[in-house]
Amino acid sequence: MRLLICQVPRLSYLQAGEIVGSETYGWDCQMVLFPEMAFDHPPQCTDQGELTFENVGLMAMSTLAKRRRLFIVMGSVEERTPDGGVYDTCVVIDPDGEMVLKYRKMSPVSNRWPGTEPGVFATQAGPVGVLLGAEAEEPARWAPILACAPFLVLNPARAPTAIDP
Repeated sequence: MRLLICQVPRLSYLQAGEIVGSETYGWDCQMVLFPEMAFDHPPQCTDQGELTFENVGLMAMSTLAKRRRLFIVMGSVEERTPDGGVYDTCVVIDPDGEMVLKYRKMSPVSNRWPGTEPGVFATQAGPVGVLLGAEAEEPARWAPILACAPFLVLNPARAPTAIDP
């Protein structure tokens, strides 16, 4: 599987789309990975943070994934739920343009609710796990991911973790 890893500062959905479009044109890329909190996520475009295809940014990423036939791993974005929950959520869109994963970061962070389900999604090559940021340093977060026998574990992060050399 060929990956495009985008280590970029905060982007609008339009800027992200331009990067994906230009960097994947003409070569066989199956997945694009953005870092944690890479996207500006304006509430006026997103129904106050709900992560659905009513969100024009997510709809644009879905269209791009479908057009380029690749997975887009959006690092993480802020998700606000109708019950008042606020999560750091990794959204994964598949080559059909479908949202196949909304992984809510499980490690407690101030002003954020923790998720409860491990982040794993299916690809043609096998399962892929997701751990956001410093979760990669927490042994308890690895067990449910490794139980799925992933061929790859992604760690969208804003900064290097302490376990990096």
